[in-house]
Amino acid sequence: MKDETLKELIESLNKDNLKDCAEKNLTPIKNAHIKSKNLSKKICYIKISDKTAKNTVYEFYFIQNNNKLYVSVVGVINYPFDNEPPNDLHFYTLEENRKNGHLKNALKETILHHLFLDRNNQYLTINKDNVPSINLAKKLGFQHYRYDPCNEHDIYLLRKCDFF
Repeated sequence: MKDETLKELIESLNKDNLKDCAEKNLTPIKNAHIKSKNLSKKICYIKISDKTAKNTVYEFYFIQNNNKLYVSVVGVINYPFDNEPPNDLHFYTLEENRKNGHLKNALKETILHHLFLDRNNQYLTINKDNVPSINLAKKLGFQHYRYDPCNEHDIYLLRKCDFF
C-alpha cells in the first residue's frame, strides 16, 4: 500500500463522514460489506469484506489527534504471504503530525492488541530507506524478517508471544 494512497484516505476521511469515505475510497469489490467501530476515543476501525466469499480484504485503523482530525492510518492487507496467515501492515502519518506519538501510542496501546486477537504473527512492510518507520517498528518489538529485493522493502515480524 503506497504512502500516497494512505494519505489520500486520511484527507478524504477528514472531509467526509466515515461511511461516505469508505464507500468512495475503500471498496474495490462489488459486494463489499463495510463494518466500522470505535476502538477508543481516537481510533476508528474499518473492516471491508466480500459479502459473497466472506473473506476480509482490508482492515484500516484511523487515528485522530486531540483536535479530532484524522492524522494517521494503519492498513492491513490480507493475502497469503510465505505460507503464513495473511496480514501485512502498512502505516502513514500526515507530515505535519509526525513525531507527536499518535501512531506509536495507537499501535502500542490498541491496534496491535486488536490484531493479535486473531493471529499469532504480524508482518510489517517498510521501504528500506524509511529510517523513521524502521526505528518505530523496532521500538514496538518488530524484528527484521527478510528483505524483498523485488520491491526494495524490508519485511519485519512481530510475534504475539514477544509482544505480550
